[in-house]
Amino acid sequence: NMGGSTTVYNINYYNYDESPLNLEPSTYEKGTTVTLPMLDDIDGHAFLGWKRLGDDKIIFSLTSTTRGNVALYACFQGLPEEETTPQGNPMEYFEPEKTRISYELNKKSYVIENDGNTIHITSNLGELYVSDIHSSTNKVYYLDGAHYVEELMSVTDANNKIKEYCPLDFDALNTNFKVENGLYYIFGQEASALGAHFFGVSISFNRIEVKVENERIVYVEAFLASGTKVKVLIESFDETIEVPYIAPLAESNIKEAKAAKDGTKMTVRGYVSGIIGFNFFISDGHEGLYIYVNNSNYRDIVTYGDVFEISGTVATYHGLKELKTITSITKLEDEATHQINSITNLNNIETYLALPINIDNIVVLTKPNLPTNFVTGSVDANITLSDGSKTYQLFFSKSLKTSVKQTVASILEGMKSNTPIVLRNVIVNYDDQYEIIFTENSIIADATVFERGLNATSLNVSLPLNATIDDLLTKTTLYFQEVDGTKNHLTKDDLTFGAFDTTSTGNTTLTVTYLEYQCVINVRIFDAEEVYQPTDVQRLDDVLPLMYEYDGVVYGLTGGLPNTGHPKILVIPVTFTDYEAPTGMVERLEKAFFGTSEDTGWESLQSYYYKSSFGALTIEGTVLEPFATGQSSSYYERLGNEEAAVCQIIKAIMEYYDDQIDFSEYDTDGDSYLDGLYLVYTAPVNYTNDDSLYWAFTYEYFTSSVEPYDGVEPDYYCFFGYDFLDEELANGTTIAINTETIIHESGHMLGLDDYYDYEENKGPKGGLGGADMMDYNIGDHNTYSKAILGWVNPYVVNGYDITIDLGKAVETGESIIVLNEWHDTYFDEYLLIEYYTPTGVNA
Repeated sequence: NMGGSTTVYNINYYNYDESPLNLEPSTYEKGTTVTLPMLDDIDGHAFLGWKRLGDDKIIFSLTSTTRGNVALYACFQGLPEEETTPQGNPMEYFEPEKTRISYELNKKSYVIENDGNTIHITSNLGELYVSDIHSSTNKVYYLDGAHYVEELMSVTDANNKIKEYCPLDFDALNTNFKVENGLYYIFGQEASALGAHFFGVSISFNRIEVKVENERIVYVEAFLASGTKVKVLIESFDETIEVPYIAPLAESNIKEAKAAKDGTKMTVRGYVSGIIGFNFFISDGHEGLYIYVNNSNYRDIVTYGDVFEISGTVATYHGLKELKTITSITKLEDEATHQINSITNLNNIETYLALPINIDNIVVLTKPNLPTNFVTGSVDANITLSDGSKTYQLFFSKSLKTSVKQTVASILEGMKSNTPIVLRNVIVNYDDQYEIIFTENSIIADATVFERGLNATSLNVSLPLNATIDDLLTKTTLYFQEVDGTKNHLTKDDLTFGAFDTTSTGNTTLTVTYLEYQCVINVRIFDAEEVYQPTDVQRLDDVLPLMYEYDGVVYGLTGGLPNTGHPKILVIPVTFTDYEAPTGMVERLEKAFFGTSEDTGWESLQSYYYKSSFGALTIEGTVLEPFATGQSSSYYERLGNEEAAVCQIIKAIMEYYDDQIDFSEYDTDGDSYLDGLYLVYTAPVNYTNDDSLYWAFTYEYFTSSVEPYDGVEPDYYCFFGYDFLDEELANGTTIAINTETIIHESGHMLGLDDYYDYEENKGPKGGLGGADMMDYNIGDHNTYSKAILGWVNPYVVNGYDITIDLGKAVETGESIIVLNEWHDTYFDEYLLIEYYTPTGVNA
């Protein structure tokens, strides 16, 4: 970089009375000369220029040798440089008991709760409980390494332990402050000295303010020289603190297993704290143990976070105690407190052996260089972590799921040496030396990408007159984002709401607070005469009975897959004499249809439609064992009619399974038809001819007479190839299980048309431009599809000239219908406007 780099610093201006001024320029570049602004005279007192703290020299510019952020104070002739203001002691208004105090400093958060008898502190060091604070000895529960312990301490020792967990020292406020209208404040070097005492850290502070209302301190706000603010919130706390001493899980026996001789047969209990392929770690909250299974028999049984009883033989591998030669794994109904210790450096990690930890304030020491075949091959990988003094290896096992390895590779791909990262739920391991191991339940993130804070899925919301907070929360969801990107959704009870006036139309804002974090939501209040959301409107279910007229008689159409509720579908693998079922086909289809987002690498059928419908539709069902047709794949092609061929297969399936399952369980809407039938064939997909039998299509099962099985009949079905699960995504990448075809065809099962261009020589070209699940198999369903299925209610504009702030359609379901006259039906001609964003399932 031949041009070098540019450094920009801040300029902060203050009036003669030390009140802040908003002036330009507010920044300057290193090595430049900056002319400072001039102020008007005040009541005949001439403006003399600017002074810096601790310097009597009056200046009118900053020279090219100036470095760092600058604080400047205005000087006027005849006006005293130090005003005589009333003095006060804010500590007179601080009640240490019955308080809740929260703040964040240097990316570390602190919460102190005091109910008058017990102090509870949550910080980066863990949790601390101090009971009996009025007695000569205190009962203290705290984290000692990886374990919670109980100890009786003197008041002095307990106070030292409190300062260790939270350095905040309110005694520092016991001094005279300048006071104005209930606001106490101090500037300059005195503020820095006070801040160092108050927070227990040496940071340069420009100003510290203490706000007193109703004879109580409500907040302390410190302004750092860097421009950052630290706000300490002090609230009333009238709850009783329960001191949950965290005992080991009952009958865990993990500690005894780690002390036992190799070859000892034992049974242990613990909750699963991390999974790696067929193997996993367990914990009882205090101790951890590695369970070496090394076969797939238990893979679908073991679930993260649940409690299991495991029998096997104690062994030592490369210095790590483990349980191997597993004879039984049984899931228990016990509940356990999941303890994940948080650390900010790599000191003493051996105390957390075989236990999960969160780590902040570390860097990737060198640019990550994963093996080229790490994702697709059978190869382990390591990267080096450093806290500035110690280094450890972060280990990625070859046994991790492919989707997990893909995620890791994509995160590490752009990282450089010394990139700060955060790790969540990694486990301390020992393999001839201490290391940190990444499990399928771990998170790694670039610490520079995310900021902690309160946010909402939509910051712009439109509501009718006299709407309530509950109405607003149906339009947007508040969440707290952690530094690793984790989003914790919050309920109404978690939040504090500011003034919210919806009694008149127009634009307003609502301030929402969580701890010391705030979020501002912009709200448009509209009159029902301007725009409204109709709910009594004709949808797809309403028009189906009006369709299919023959010889003057309207017969109506059956509905296919129910579009709301919990429909239950049947998924049946179909094999041929020349194409048997591949190993693990049933398990993989269970993940494709009913698994989690993590199981597939994008979405399963169930997780996609739950998100797309905003929770209105949860598709459930069963994957049966493969059905053998007893014919070759070419036999059905020679029939010459795709629909007839599949109907032949369906009839054989229904007869085969009639004595094995109750088909009526798969008719949840009671229309005497199966909710949905999915046939997954094993023959290769014919990618050269989409009119082939071995493609993907949705159709209806036709017979010449009624064929009930347990009182129901098959109706709409989906026929597609197992190969579709291995297709690349539209962007050329691969994931563990590609469900795009299943999701698209399920749109037809719900009653939706294709939206791509069938005939380019007729009408406008391009369909929906690819930007829809029913066009190019990508992203979300559009809000027209969602409206006719009953998942959303678009706004209808009623002829007024208005402004509507739309939320992201994929996250809020909002859209606008623009037409001349509304006829209470979505089957009309109009413009439908939605805000399309590459977020959520559109990402």
